[in-house]
Amino acid sequence: MQLSSLQTDVLRATDVLRWQAELEKAARRLGTVGSLCCALLFLPVARGSALLPLVGLTSESSIKYHVWLGNMAMVFFTAHGFCYVFFWASTDQIHLVRTPLRWQYNQVFKIQSKLRTNLACMPGQPLIQMTKWARTRVSNVAGELALLCGLAMWATALPRIRRRMFELFYYAHHLYVPFIVFSALHMGVTVFCFVLPGVFLFAVDRCLRFLRSRARVRLVSSRLLPSGAVELNFAKSPCKQDGYMQGRLRGNDRKKRVRTDNFVSGLRYNPTSTLFINVPCVSRLQWHPFSVTSSSSLEPDTLSVVVKNRGGWTRRLYETISSLPPSGGHLGVSVEGPYSPAAGFTPLLRHDSLVMVSGGIGITPFISVIRELVYQSGMAETASMPRLLLVCVFRTSAELDMLDLLVPGAGGLYGTPRLDLRIEAFVTSGSEPRAGNDAHKRPCQQVWYKPWPSDAPVSPALGSNGWLWLGAVVSSSFAAFLALVAALQRFYIYPVDRDTNHVYPWAARTMLNLLFLGVSVAGVSGAAFLWNKRRSAEEGKKIKSVDGPTPGMSPVSLLHWAGGGGVERELESLPTQPLAQATNVHFGHRPDLKSKLCRAHFIFRRTSGFV
Repeated sequence: MQLSSLQTDVLRATDVLRWQAELEKAARRLGTVGSLCCALLFLPVARGSALLPLVGLTSESSIKYHVWLGNMAMVFFTAHGFCYVFFWASTDQIHLVRTPLRWQYNQVFKIQSKLRTNLACMPGQPLIQMTKWARTRVSNVAGELALLCGLAMWATALPRIRRRMFELFYYAHHLYVPFIVFSALHMGVTVFCFVLPGVFLFAVDRCLRFLRSRARVRLVSSRLLPSGAVELNFAKSPCKQDGYMQGRLRGNDRKKRVRTDNFVSGLRYNPTSTLFINVPCVSRLQWHPFSVTSSSSLEPDTLSVVVKNRGGWTRRLYETISSLPPSGGHLGVSVEGPYSPAAGFTPLLRHDSLVMVSGGIGITPFISVIRELVYQSGMAETASMPRLLLVCVFRTSAELDMLDLLVPGAGGLYGTPRLDLRIEAFVTSGSEPRAGNDAHKRPCQQVWYKPWPSDAPVSPALGSNGWLWLGAVVSSSFAAFLALVAALQRFYIYPVDRDTNHVYPWAARTMLNLLFLGVSVAGVSGAAFLWNKRRSAEEGKKIKSVDGPTPGMSPVSLLHWAGGGGVERELESLPTQPLAQATNVHFGHRPDLKSKLCRAHFIFRRTSGFV
């Protein structure tokens, strides 16, 4: 028996339905996998999170995982979007007017029930899926807007664009806020719960960092180096060790234990830490990371970073500082951090020898390492110290002034007691200056700042017991969020919807959940931050105030003035031998690292900034 034309069309439509159903299923699964990547996307960028140290990561080393997850998420989300666009085009859901044959196909769709989307329509009735914002279903428009925000961040995060146009990359990445909002509107509350933990932890961390960054910190002084670099010296909350601050008496090896009960529990950090800096007079929105060059053990109340004059932001900072008077000026600065490596400094002491290789400004992480080793070498309980070889490469001889920062003091005049340090410096451009020609050794320009009453030392955001406070903030804010959502569902949504999910709008429910998330995080984080800020201010009043430094103060005195502690304590009398005697400078060629490492037989190496 010969089939009628309608039956033939139905069979043909069934074949078409089969691959269209598979296409729709694949599109959904691509979106699900992208959501799983998005669930982990925000965890690596939560700088103050307690999860990163648990797995041995730092805020700097975890960025690569954020990049990998972001690339995977955008690949899946882009494929998810294109599959649905192709699916809508193949089922004629992008056009305004439908043909009779397409209406017959829609009747087959309705009978077969192979697709879970609402595809049935009447002849001639318009249905445009790409501009569809369903009241109680998935919002396609929100998904498209989220995809556009993600594509903008993805494109500007490409290595070539990020390096050449960092400001474009930085500002474009603020689209993560509409990306989260539109993604939640597209997914709905139920699916967004998979992404919620990572977003919640990131929101807590971001809120605490925002509160801390609003405060101005006390900038003590700056040094303009001849090479164009700037050293910024901040005051920080002084460290307290069992009620005593350990130091050294001048001229002998006896310990000096000075009572420091007036000190607050200070800020501690490990070598190679990173500090984010914002200077409002240069740019109110830009934050830039820099390596900390000071040691919290050797300099208990000072925190220092070195900024190289390279780029628009650093050039404007250098010009701003150089235009200030030598003393009495003021520069408003905000900071985030410092963020320290989880491993700490102890693993470095397990080795017999250390080799550190740097290029240019890449020497800054090693300055903090050497200063910490100087402190450890001055402690009597330290049995032995590793031998240290620093191989540093500079482009010009003017950059040799970076070596003066290795040990606190004026121009590297101090030595390194009990520390076997050897420095091999290579200048790739230029030749060795003639004897008696010290034109490249220009003096540093020192700038002193007058502190304002609102300026505070750099201190932990949540006090000395930061991890306990962070756990309390996370648990309390999440409990408050659940309580608000439960009250919303029980007393507002349920009387209207009766758990049908077909009456109350999805968009309104999602926005209310996001609002409660922000309110709970901001409320609990703000309360904890203000409590610790008041407590730190009360304890800080116990510290004896001083008027400020003078240009005639010695470098050692400067180190202990910064925090305003006023406690009389001194470091060990250092000069056993000048640092210059341990330094060999080579002009006109690069180092032969292979021969140096093989000849020295060193067993540990760390490289920074070597090109």
